[in-house]
Amino acid sequence: MQTMIDSRPANALAATPWRVDSARSSIRFRVPHLWGLTTVTGHFERFEGTLRADESGDVHFLLAVDAASIATGNRRRDGHLRSADFFNLREYPLVRFTSVRAVVADGRLAGTGWLEAAGRYVAVPFDASVRRREEDVEIDVVALVDQRQLGMTWSPLGAVKAPVTIDVELVLRPL
Repeated sequence: MQTMIDSRPANALAATPWRVDSARSSIRFRVPHLWGLTTVTGHFERFEGTLRADESGDVHFLLAVDAASIATGNRRRDGHLRSADFFNLREYPLVRFTSVRAVVADGRLAGTGWLEAAGRYVAVPFDASVRRREEDVEIDVVALVDQRQLGMTWSPLGAVKAPVTIDVELVLRPL
């Protein structure tokens, strides 16, 4: 039986801290390629995160992604994405998202956070659906990120377009 998360944080999220169940969650992305004629898709295989809500109703969320776990189905492309042209894993092995302000209301989690990748930061607004399923919480969000703001500008002849669409489906369990 599905019930929506109550907008009152004491009943919904504040009762307990939460952790991302990585085995039941996913972080996928899509980026226009070849001048928008095709789309490159991929995902990250390793990540973890936590969420907590305080008494005022503010929600604090942290997601840490192992950038080396990027997978697009093409080993050569994955290696290039790990290089200094993109994620620069030698210096920055993690991608992090940290909420700055987020609130739950009417089954939605809305706010803004900082996405940190390759040593740079970009503000990312988000509006996610939130569902309570028995003991777990499910959060689904789609966000657009201009990878050029993160210094990821490699694009021969302008073949790689912006923005990247990031699809995040998280299952959170009580800590």
